Amino acid sequence: GGGETTQPVERVVIDWYNGSVTVARHDGDAVAFSETANRTLEEGLTLRWRGEDGTLSLVYCQAGQVQLGDLEKDLTILLPEDLTLEELEVDTGAAPVQVSDIAAGAMTLGTGSGAIDLQACQVTEGAWLDTGSGNITADLTGPLETLLADTGSGAVSLTAGRVSQCTVDTGSGAVSVTAETIETMEAGTGSGDVTLTAGAVDQAAVSAGSGGFTLTADQAPGALSVDLTSGPIRLTLPDEASFTATM
Repeated sequence: GGGETTQPVERVVIDWYNGSVTVARHDGDAVAFSETANRTLEEGLTLRWRGEDGTLSLVYCQAGQVQLGDLEKDLTILLPEDLTLEELEVDTGAAPVQVSDIAAGAMTLGTGSGAIDLQACQVTEGAWLDTGSGNITADLTGPLETLLADTGSGAVSLTAGRVSQCTVDTGSGAVSVTAETIETMEAGTGSGDVTLTAGAVDQAAVSAGSGGFTLTADQAPGALSVDLTSGPIRLTLPDEASFTATM
C-alpha cells in the first residue's frame, strides 16, 4: 500500500505495529509514503492514511485486525525538500525508527524495541526519543529547547548545537553527548561510561552505577554533580577554571 498527498502538511503522526519506519526527503512536491511487507497483503492489512487540518496520519492497517501473525511491514515516508513540519510523531511496537534531514519544531519518536536514529535533523522546540531496548543516535543542528533520550538498554550518542535542557537515561549502555552549549544536563546509566563534550555547560548532574565520567569543556561548568559507584572521573578544562562540584 501507499500513496501521496499535495495538501498542506504541518504534522505527521505515525502509529505503526511491527516493522521499521523511515522518514527522509526527496525532490518531489508531494508527501509520499509506501510500505513493503514480508508477505502478500490482504486489503484489510494495508496501511491506512488520512489528511485533515494539516495533519497527515498513517496507521498500520484497518482497525479491528487481530490476526496479524508474523506480519512485518516497513514504512517509508518522503517529504519535499522545502517542508518544515510543526511536529513529527512516531509510535511503533517493535522496530527501528530512522529520520534523516528533516526539519521540525518537535519530534516525538518511540518504539517498544528497536534503535532510534536521527541524522542531520533540525529541531527547535524539543526532541523526545524513547525505546524500550535499543541504541539511540541523534545528530541535530540549530538551537534546541529540550532533548530527551531514554532507553531501557542501549547506548546513547547525541550531537547538537545549543541545548537548553538535555536529559539522558539508560538502564545499561554508554552515554555520549556533544554540544556547543548546554544550560542544564542530566545523564544517568546503570552501567556504562558517560562522556560530555561541550563549549560550555551551565549545570550538569551525572550518575552511573558502574562506569566513569569524562567532561571536556572550553569553560568550567557553573555547577557539577557526579555520583559514581565505581569508575574514574576525568575533567579537561581551562587552567583558570573554577567551579562547584558535588561528588
